[in-house]
Amino acid sequence: IWPNVTICQNLLPIDLKELFRFGFSFATLRLLFLRLLHFKAYRNADGVIFLTKYCVDQLPHGLKNKIREYKIIPHGISHNQFMPQEEGQSRAVFNLLYVSIVNVYKHQDKIAQAVIELNKSGFYINLFLIGEAYSPSLHKLNSIIDMAPEVSYCITHKSGIQYNNIQIQYKDKDAFIFASTCETFGMIITEAMCMGMPIACSNKSSMSETLHDAGIYFDPEDLSSIKDVIMKLYKDKTLRAELSKKAIERAENFTWEKCSSDTFAFLAEVAKKNNLYAPNMNY
Repeated sequence: IWPNVTICQNLLPIDLKELFRFGFSFATLRLLFLRLLHFKAYRNADGVIFLTKYCVDQLPHGLKNKIREYKIIPHGISHNQFMPQEEGQSRAVFNLLYVSIVNVYKHQDKIAQAVIELNKSGFYINLFLIGEAYSPSLHKLNSIIDMAPEVSYCITHKSGIQYNNIQIQYKDKDAFIFASTCETFGMIITEAMCMGMPIACSNKSSMSETLHDAGIYFDPEDLSSIKDVIMKLYKDKTLRAELSKKAIERAENFTWEKCSSDTFAFLAEVAKKNNLYAPNMNY
């Protein structure tokens, strides 16, 4: 029997707190079923690839001890697609970008509420939300916007944008915000880093493992924390420039070349331990 290696690319079925954010719904049942499939795959695999140490730490202790071999191998970034933008001119309005599916664990509703309240206080901040949407979360987001018609113009949501064109959405944006509480790796964050965006990031899940000190952090479930971090970026151009530089430097750690090299090396290691290693092959 040939050995098999599997990869963990979805933390939602593992993190029960995040899973149950979907309440009593088909989505919850689906995730619980996926949880069983995940755990069975990890137990039966000869090797498992995780994207972050955080994902490994979220596994039940008994299951973690049953995994034969595992390796932490982060994804890479398409550096040719996501390239740093030229510094834009100063604008009267501060443009904030959030790229991700609108969903319960992404907390776009709270970011929108924070931006609405800041606009009501006299700070001109636009929020651009880019991504598809989970219907109940989109309904909640729209309800929040509808409750503040006098400043509803400050929130824009776009969907149906092809991945190959997503980098265009970064143009003329002053900062990036990411409020997820459940991320296997944070691919979107690495793309924002590669674009040289100053980033305000959730302090939950695996985010700090990916971003390190190339961003500033906030509690995505605390409205005052969200408003504080937005205002830091809004007021401090020097801070934005520093974060932009750090983001570009941090992004250099993530390449598809390194990802593929580490992956093939791990596959070779698993093959060797299962007596299938061919010494004359280049791994």
